[in-house]
Amino acid sequence: MNIKNNIMVVLKWCSLILCLVSMAIFLTLNFSIIFVFFSHQEISGVTHGEILRDYGHLLLFLQVPGMHTINFQFIPISVSGKIHFSDVKQLILLNELILIITGCLTYYEISRQKKKHQLWRLILPIKGLVVFIPTMMLILLINFNSWFIKFHELVFSNQDWIFNPTTDPIINVLTENFFGLCVIAFTILIELMLGVLYYAGNRQLY
Repeated sequence: MNIKNNIMVVLKWCSLILCLVSMAIFLTLNFSIIFVFFSHQEISGVTHGEILRDYGHLLLFLQVPGMHTINFQFIPISVSGKIHFSDVKQLILLNELILIITGCLTYYEISRQKKKHQLWRLILPIKGLVVFIPTMMLILLINFNSWFIKFHELVFSNQDWIFNPTTDPIINVLTENFFGLCVIAFTILIELMLGVLYYAGNRQLY
C-alpha cells in the first residue's frame, strides 16, 4: 500500500510540475511579442510595425491547429524556414495538450486537498522548487548559446533551424537576447505560480 501511495504522490507532483512548466511556456510565448520591442534588429525594407504584425501571425500559426503553413506579409521566409516553424508548431501544440491534461488533473487535486485542508503539504517541496528552478535557469543563461544549439540538435531531426539572415531575416527578430528574455520571463512566471501555491498552503497552517 505504501508503494502505491508513494507512486501516486510522485505522479501528482509530476503532473503539477508539468502543469506549471507548460503554463509558463504558454504564457511566455504569448507575452513574447513584448520582447520584440527590446531585442530585434532591423530588417531591411521592413518597418517596426510590420515586424510586429508578422510576428503576431507567427504566434497565431504556432498555436492554432489546422494552419499548415506560415506566410508572412512583410518578412521573406524560405521553404526550410516554413518547415522549421511547422516543426516548432508540433511542439507548441504538444505543450498545449499537456497543459490541458495536467491542468485538469492539478485543478482536481488541489481542490481536493484544499477541502481536506492539506494544502500545507505543498510548502516544503515548493521551497525546494523556488530555489532549484532559478538556479537551473541561471546555469542555462550563463552558457545560453551552447545549450540553445544542443537543444535544437536533440529535438529536431534536420538542419532547418539554422536560419540564413539573407533568406530568413526573421532570425533578426528571434535573437539570442530575445530568447534570453523568454527564459527570464519563464522563470518569473514559474516563481509567481509557486508563490501562489505557497501562499495557499501557508494559509491553511493558521
